[in-house]
Amino acid sequence: MATESYTTSGDVTRVHRGEEFRRRLRNALDEETNFHWHGLAVPTEADGEPKPPLLPGRSCEISFPIRQRAGSNWHHPHPHGATAVHGWNGLGGASSSRTKKKTHWACHRAETEFS
Repeated sequence: MATESYTTSGDVTRVHRGEEFRRRLRNALDEETNFHWHGLAVPTEADGEPKPPLLPGRSCEISFPIRQRAGSNWHHPHPHGATAVHGWNGLGGASSSRTKKKTHWACHRAETEFS
């Protein structure tokens, strides 16, 4: 599977809250595959599981609004019986969701840690 940001496990996709995530995916493998998101609030129709797989040579477009706060997330293929093989071969990656405005987080202090 290949797009500008879904080619190797080293890729990091950066998204911002309030923006639309949109990618066209093409399956360049000799077998079916799909994609699954962890950490991002993704509507069912944009998630690869349990959606039907993307067949070899086929393409699809996924899009969804970024709704959650800043955080670290990840995605990987999730085809039945081949999840580990696809993942170990580099099909997956990380995403970083951010907010547009800077947020200052309180430092960890004993008086606020358990309040």
